[in-house]
Amino acid sequence: MNLPLNFLKIFSTVKRQVKAVLLVVILAALGLVVGTKIMALRQLPPPAQAAGVPVETVPVIAGTITESLSYTGTIESAHRASLASKVMAEIRTLTVKEGDRVTRGQVLVVLNDEELKERLNQAAAAVDQARAVLEQAEGALSVSRTNLEKAAANYKRGQELLAAGAIAPSVFENQYELPYQQAKESAERTAPAQVRAARAQLAQAEAGLALARSAYQDATIKAPFNGVVTAVHNYPGDLAVPGKPILTLDDTGKMVARIKVAEADLPFLKVGQKATLRYPGGRETASQVSRIYPAEDPLTRSTIVEVPVSSPGVRPGMSVEVSFVVSQSERALLVPRRAVKTEQGRAWVFAVRNGRAVQVPVTPGLKNETHYEVKGDLKPGEPVVVSDLTRLYDGKEVLVYQERRKS
Repeated sequence: MNLPLNFLKIFSTVKRQVKAVLLVVILAALGLVVGTKIMALRQLPPPAQAAGVPVETVPVIAGTITESLSYTGTIESAHRASLASKVMAEIRTLTVKEGDRVTRGQVLVVLNDEELKERLNQAAAAVDQARAVLEQAEGALSVSRTNLEKAAANYKRGQELLAAGAIAPSVFENQYELPYQQAKESAERTAPAQVRAARAQLAQAEAGLALARSAYQDATIKAPFNGVVTAVHNYPGDLAVPGKPILTLDDTGKMVARIKVAEADLPFLKVGQKATLRYPGGRETASQVSRIYPAEDPLTRSTIVEVPVSSPGVRPGMSVEVSFVVSQSERALLVPRRAVKTEQGRAWVFAVRNGRAVQVPVTPGLKNETHYEVKGDLKPGEPVVVSDLTRLYDGKEVLVYQERRKS
């Protein structure tokens, strides 16, 4: 159906007017909302910042502070032995494994001793032969001395015959004097020299026998003390080489913590100095330095320090935190470390007095993990700021939003 043209024009005009009215209504509503918000904001109190910088404070305390050096050490047995063969031989038997407990004198390793036994037999035979030679030399010496006595008596008789003119000088020389000189040479020089040589040969043979016997005995390696086998380095069939460990044995009855201490801290330590050991899990025990090694490691610039361990249940290889007490101050003024600000060699804290931060110069003393000892114009119980120090200056207003009773 076709509508008249005039009607369409009237409808279009009315539509535009309705849109305009709606737009005006919407703008009016927005204006009312914005105006209300502005009025509300104007009625709000000033920002909290205007009252001062919000800070947290803790009180200065008077107490004892201990300064310590802390290191991580390793628990080891006080007595460790790396058992190696003294002779080169094949390993025949290994009687233990890692973790086995052994007693002193227990057989741990047996080497192939066939060659060593043969050397022992040869050395024993050499001793027997040397003894026989010595017996012969001593027998010869005895005979030469007897011969000398006879020759001396005969020589004296010849002198008497020569003096009486019963024999010619040539006869005396050949039959009396020459045999006497020969007997004397044998009894006083030759035979004794042979005895000395034979004795030296016997001593050498006996020394060889002792070495052979020791080597034969070294084919069996025994535990030098009660302990635990903590490492096995070689097994049956391997060649045992002198100086190369076959087993490692630890005396677990006596344990120590070994700590590598930097050379800069070493002057603060001495034997007998107090130490605290903290084990995994938080358990602590008290101890003291028992040994400071005489040599420094040139690579790490550190020296090993030993502290006895008396806690049950520890095992070789465990880590332990060790703190050495190097200094202590009693009745000291203490503030948290985060309360101290330093700059260009100066230190200060901000004390809260009459609602303002007062910059108080201090001289730091001893320190631990949480506190400084300080000297300055402070009193026990006085609050000092521990937060937002960078926003403060002397005289700045502050607002304490949290005050701890303990520092």
